[in-house]
Amino acid sequence: MDRTTARAAAMKLVYEWEMGGDGGDDTRLGLLDIKPAEKEIDYMETIVAGVRDTCAELDALIGKNARGWAVERISRVDLSIMRVAVWEMRFGGIPSGVAISEALELARAYSTPESVSFINGVLGGIGRSLWCARYWASTPAAPPPAAPSRSRTAGSTSGAAFWTCRRASAAFSSRRACSSTWGGCPRSSRR
Repeated sequence: MDRTTARAAAMKLVYEWEMGGDGGDDTRLGLLDIKPAEKEIDYMETIVAGVRDTCAELDALIGKNARGWAVERISRVDLSIMRVAVWEMRFGGIPSGVAISEALELARAYSTPESVSFINGVLGGIGRSLWCARYWASTPAAPPPAAPSRSRTAGSTSGAAFWTCRRASAAFSSRRACSSTWGGCPRSSRR
């Protein structure tokens, strides 16, 4: 079993847990055909346990980035795919691009064609917000300016931070760059 197969199995177990199952040995050995000595079984177990433990936080991130959709309305398969990907980005140490790419492959295999673009948009927003949060956490703290400015002058601290974050988020090919100057860089509500 490779990591891609382990992710697919983890998504299926998360889906079963969401639908009220326990993901026990019957499912693992019978339906998923997972042997106890498989190479990536620990990785799969870590994902499933992590998603179960942090489900509320994962759903909050998904709900915040799924514009116009309540988490309760999202297809359970799509939600399971996104929970696995968000857990990998947030807690698993997997780069956002890798987690999103793997989630899109799962969506192509197990969901509808429309879901692929929806999942891509939601996970892209989460990836950008997590990146901005890491960026600002690694930047030395500076006192916030009295009034946020978008000045392009070299002497303006707030303008420099704004344009630094804007340049940094351009790596994600996004028109919606981090527009918050000192607020931890959450995604803005503007489109």
